[in-house]
Amino acid sequence: MVVEVFVKAAHGAPDKLGDCPFCHKILLMLEEKNVPYQMKLVSGDKPRGEKCRCIRMKWVPDSDVIAQIIEEKYPEPSLVTSPEYSTVSYIDDCM
Repeated sequence: MVVEVFVKAAHGAPDKLGDCPFCHKILLMLEEKNVPYQMKLVSGDKPRGEKCRCIRMKWVPDSDVIAQIIEEKYPEPSLVTSPEYSTVSYIDDCM
């Protein structure tokens, strides 16, 4: 099954990927996991405060939630940060 991912198109270039880091995060995650996807570019203005991300026609406006869905559906390779590297104590240990 191919995952449809709707992402922001570049301003003034509706046929090119835009500058949204949240969309880039999801695209990189799909690439790393070798998940087949079809990117759909969305151009034009969106309502103020609205995020522009969804997956498989189910609107999911938060990239962290999308990342969790992808991780659950495609667990290998795992891209979850292990607890010892995701805590403040790790940062303190590095300084």
